[in-house]
Amino acid sequence: MDLALGRGRKIDSARALGLYRKASDLGHPLAKAEYASMLFSGIAARKDVEAGQKLAGEAMPRVWAMAEQGRPDAMGILGRALQSGLGTKRDAARAVEWYEKAAKKGDLRSQNNLAAAYD
Repeated sequence: MDLALGRGRKIDSARALGLYRKASDLGHPLAKAEYASMLFSGIAARKDVEAGQKLAGEAMPRVWAMAEQGRPDAMGILGRALQSGLGTKRDAARAVEWYEKAAKKGDLRSQNNLAAAYD
């Protein structure tokens, strides 16, 4: 995540994409969702909406479960998925709810997304 967001280091989207893919291949649902998002958006890869949707759809049941268990990183990923319709039905109001929950737990990306939602 640090490579993708530039936390404490220079952003390296290509390397982040590769690491998310490896973790996704090993079955990590949050990495699969992040990898799907990068494909869906065309970040460091050729934009592939179909592949992004497929991977995100596979990851979402576990991401939902992790978010409901209180994991702020999963809450933020779920919020972004609901906002964009990636792997789930688009629902801006629910996206904001998940951003709020994650932001309250200190998830910086969700705090930023929450601020942008009210912009």
